[in-house]
Amino acid sequence: MTGEGLPYVIDHYSVMDPKTGVRSPRTGQLPLNGMIIDFGT
Repeated sequence: MTGEGLPYVIDHYSVMDPKTGVRSPRTGQLPLNGMIIDFGT
């Protein structure tokens, strides 16, 4: 059985700390479940 999805690359994004609102950049990592992320432009 084969999947019907398309592969994608997440280059970079920012993770926001919900308590402080501070964003920290991430590169070369996958977002984890429950993270508040912003892909920006």
